Order: sequence, then structure tokens, then C-alpha cells
Amino acid sequence: MKLRTKTIITIVAISLLIFGMLQIVTTLVIDPSFNNLEIQESKKGISQAINSLNYRLSDLQGRTQDYATWDDTYNYVQNRNSAYIEANFVEDTFVNLNLNLVVIINTDRNIIYCQSFDFNSSTKIQTSEQTINAITSDTTIWSHAFNKTSYSGIMLLDNQPVFVNVSPILTSLGDGPVMGGMLFGR
Repeated sequence: MKLRTKTIITIVAISLLIFGMLQIVTTLVIDPSFNNLEIQESKKGISQAINSLNYRLSDLQGRTQDYATWDDTYNYVQNRNSAYIEANFVEDTFVNLNLNLVVIINTDRNIIYCQSFDFNSSTKIQTSEQTINAITSDTTIWSHAFNKTSYSGIMLLDNQPVFVNVSPILTSLGDGPVMGGMLFGR
């Protein structure tokens, strides 16, 4: 065999050996490191998303409870005085509280007030039948209100995900009996 052929075979063998070793290092060291980094970043992103959702639901719960544990709301459910609605659920209320939906039901689970709000036009709009049916048919959310507990979550209303909170309607001191439930949707 000529020197030239031996040199080419040696260079090819060394090159294959080096490329093989690089492939082994990549497979055993670099890929797992990047996979772990991707997993950590994914977990961090998911954690941030969950924290954001929990914050929004907690904020909505506080606003709902503020209105639901109020003597004016408690009295409204009993006497249906329209002055309560006219004074407390104007367009600015929906804008300031960032609400798209307010529902008040009595202990018979009948809706006594239901109002939707469109942020695009900044006006109150008619609540769709689909939304009303979804709200009235979901016994889980209202059962919490009647047990003096709040319920927060995400519902699909009119094919849109909506943050909702339902709180029991109690006096300003948090006393009962429960007069119904109040739902705020965002």
C-alpha cells in the first residue's frame, strides 16, 4: 500500500473516531443538559401562568365578596328595589371592576338580575340565552354559595373562557341566612 493511501485511511479513521466521540458527547452530555433546561423553563412558564390565573381569580373573588356581603345587596334580593341596580351597576362599575357579567340569584336559584357588558362598545348588552342556560344549569357553582363558601374558576360561556366567582349573599357582617348568590364574570 502506498503512503498516500495509508495517510488517507488514517485521516478518515481519525475523522470518524473524532466525529463518533463528538456524537457520543453530544448524546450523553449536551442533549440531556438542554432537555433539563427546556423542562425547567417550561415549568417556570407554567408556574407563572398558574400564578397569574390564581391572582386574577383571587382579585375577582375579592370584588365579588365585597358586593355579595353588603347590606344593600342583601336587601335587594329580598325587596328587588331597582334603585340598588341603578346606583350600583352603571357602565362605570363594569369598567372599573373590569366585569363582563354580573348575575344575582335568589335561594330558589332564580335569576333576579343578570347583565352583560361589552368593553368594545362600553355598553351594557343583553346576556345571551346560551350564557344564561350555562349559568343556571351549573349546580356546582351555586351550591357553594348556599354553603357560605365562594367558588372561583373558568367557565366556557358563549364559546369564550370566562373567569367567574360566585359568592353567597350575606349581610355586611357576613351573617345569614344566605339570600342567594352573586356571580361576577370577567
